[in-house]
Amino acid sequence: MNKNIIRIAEHYGWDAQAVQTMEECAELIQALSKSARANTADDIADAAEHIKEEIADLEIMVEQIKYMLNMSDADIDEIKEQKIARQIERINREKET
Repeated sequence: MNKNIIRIAEHYGWDAQAVQTMEECAELIQALSKSARANTADDIADAAEHIKEEIADLEIMVEQIKYMLNMSDADIDEIKEQKIARQIERINREKET
């Protein structure tokens, strides 16, 4: 893990970074919502750049949360794979109907 992410997490602590993570989630939601209303190619490109920035902010915060809660990438990846497989099963069932 990036040493600076650890430094930031340890400096601000759980309470502040949990709140900051919630704020970053909200900012990504807002950027995605705005992109849904984009009409022109320029608006879509601007929205994509904003979404990219908000994803970066949120990923930084998620890394801090994982560090503070001692969560490994392997553990999370295993859960992600299970969830992806479950969703693929749902998609396959939808195609059958």
